[in-house]
Parts: sequence; structure tokens; C-alpha cells
Amino acid sequence: MYIEIQRKINRYMIFIFIIISFIIAFLVGLFHSYHYSKSILIFLIFLLFILMNLLIRFMERNLEHHYQYKMLQRQQVALARINRAHFYKEIRDSNFKKQFIYELDIDIFTLDQKKISTKIYENIHSDDFHALPGYTYVTYQENSSYISIIPTMLLSMSPQLEPIIKQYEKQNDICYIMVIKKNGLSFKKMKDIVSAKKSSVSH
Repeated sequence: MYIEIQRKINRYMIFIFIIISFIIAFLVGLFHSYHYSKSILIFLIFLLFILMNLLIRFMERNLEHHYQYKMLQRQQVALARINRAHFYKEIRDSNFKKQFIYELDIDIFTLDQKKISTKIYENIHSDDFHALPGYTYVTYQENSSYISIIPTMLLSMSPQLEPIIKQYEKQNDICYIMVIKKNGLSFKKMKDIVSAKKSSVSH
């Protein structure tokens, strides 16, 4: 899903830029006709570009989550085993912050016992992949390119998925990994997190 979301954002960026260009052209014509102060015009153009940047940043932070939430509400999820991760490319967001995109080899398991091997692309925060291979859940709809790894916290806040998860756990011997999303994804073994919590309590 990550690549599809970036393509959508790029299309929205072009649309927003065109709209703002028309607004700026209208303002320039208006100020020229009525001889308003140029400093006010410059200030308004500055505000427009700030607004454009805020809109783009909002989409970068929330658009993928929006699609994930909609698919979770429709129970469009599947069990997945993340096998390997390979560095794909580096990009920069609207604030010129580096984002590290990895290609993930995954197997998707549907409730009707189908296994689908595929590749997806995700923004990864930590390149520590000692937790792999491991199982988690992904957004999934047949014949859809909107496949993305669901953060564990988001899963825990989706009680409507409990029957599906229980059905998967009856059919499979699952060794889960924790998926954490903070400026990208990172993966941790459940037993490492449990051990860390126990040691912190003992101290």
C-alpha cells in the first residue's frame, strides 16, 4: 500500500499546486487592478504555500492510516508471514526528512487456506530484522494492491477483528511479532518485549 499511497499523494500535490497557482494568479490580477499593497500580496502568497505544505504533511501522516482503518472496519485483513526484508530505496518527505523504503517478501494466508507469496513495500524505521521471519496481519482484499502491514497497536484497538484472528489461530501455529509504527515500521519479537517488561518490573 505504501507505494500506492505515495502515488496518490503525488497526484494530490499536483492538484493542490494547480489550484494554488490559479489563486495566486487571481490575487496578482486583483492587487494589480486595485493597487493594493504588494506586502499584503506577498503575505497572502506566503500563507498559501504554508497551507499547501500543511496539507501535504497531513496526507503523509494520515492517508495510509485512513485506508487501513477503512479496511479494518470492513474486516479486510489476512494473516501474513514476513520472511525477509531488502533495502529498496531512500526518499525524502515534504520536510526533506529521509524515509527508508524496504521490499518485504511475505506469504499471505487466507481463511480458505490459500497461500499467496508476494512483495510489498513499507517505510521502515529500524533496520534490525532479527525478529523475522514472523507472523502479523495485513490489510488484504482479493485483486487489490492495497496490502499493508497493520501495526499491533491498531490491531488491539479493532475488536471487530477478534473472530477472524481466533479463526486463524485455530488453523495455524502462529509465532507473532510486534509491529511498531513510529516514523516508519519496526519489528520486535513478542518474547523480547515480554522479557523487557519483566526485567523493568523486577528493577
